[in-house]
Amino acid sequence: MYVFEAVEDFILECEIKNLAPKTVKNRKFELGQFNVYCNKNDITSVKDITERDVKNYFRQHQKRDLSTSSMRSYYFALNTFFNFLIEESEIKSNPLENMKPPAVKKSTIVAFNSVEVNKMINSYTFKSFKQARAKCIITLLADTGIRSVEIIGISLSDIDDSQILIKKAKGGRERYVYMSALCRRTLIKYLKIRRKYFSDHILIDDDALFITSTTGKRLQYPGLLQIVKRAGERAEITDKRVSPHSFRHFYAIQSLLAGIDIYSLQRLLGHSDLATTQIYLQSMKDVEVKHQAMKYSPIMNLHKK
Repeated sequence: MYVFEAVEDFILECEIKNLAPKTVKNRKFELGQFNVYCNKNDITSVKDITERDVKNYFRQHQKRDLSTSSMRSYYFALNTFFNFLIEESEIKSNPLENMKPPAVKKSTIVAFNSVEVNKMINSYTFKSFKQARAKCIITLLADTGIRSVEIIGISLSDIDDSQILIKKAKGGRERYVYMSALCRRTLIKYLKIRRKYFSDHILIDDDALFITSTTGKRLQYPGLLQIVKRAGERAEITDKRVSPHSFRHFYAIQSLLAGIDIYSLQRLLGHSDLATTQIYLQSMKDVEVKHQAMKYSPIMNLHKK
């Protein structure tokens, strides 16, 4: 099988598996780059790809001074691609089997604290559609820990009382997340203002939860990022990264401090691998770990029974 044909088949398989659109887009780009490399080096068949070819391919990327995360993304894309070809009986072994993924530097996640999140939420009111939308977005991110692609993908039909069905999840895995009473109250107020605003404005994506004020279409990532960055500026947060994903860190660590078990947190965050969830455990400060140890001391709890 030609390399370009194999890439097309693999991308089709990704789409059939209902992987997240962003994941499919990234795989198309990453494997497209590998296909270009193969063409330049006269590698036409997947059976001709050797370990040396793959090593030279990664060496070219290293010369471009790509970040470790980008290098790892290329590695895992190729690894999944080669495993797919083995399953399809196109190749007998994975050229990457003797290569390890680029090592990632472990760094402690610096999450928002409760005061900072409160400041961001309270920096907005319900006086206008834009303000209500921003307030609802910040509240929902902090209350559920959902990803950016997930929050902009929510439709009104996905919401049932206090639970939200996340359809556009990473890896194509659907799951439910749950809103607190405060978050649900904020959502209801936002929806009321949303209805009033679009009674005399253009509304195209009427089932989308979060909509742009000008086009009436579903809010996209650049707009979401702008809203979150603005919230950080209003709350005068200058010493931490302010992004939609930062609220995911906040949610995870606050949930752990409140006593949630790691397996429930894994399900709520939509992690396929428990090791990913455990990263948040490593990010807890010593004083927080000490507090948890005292709170859940087996001996102290004996006296409460």
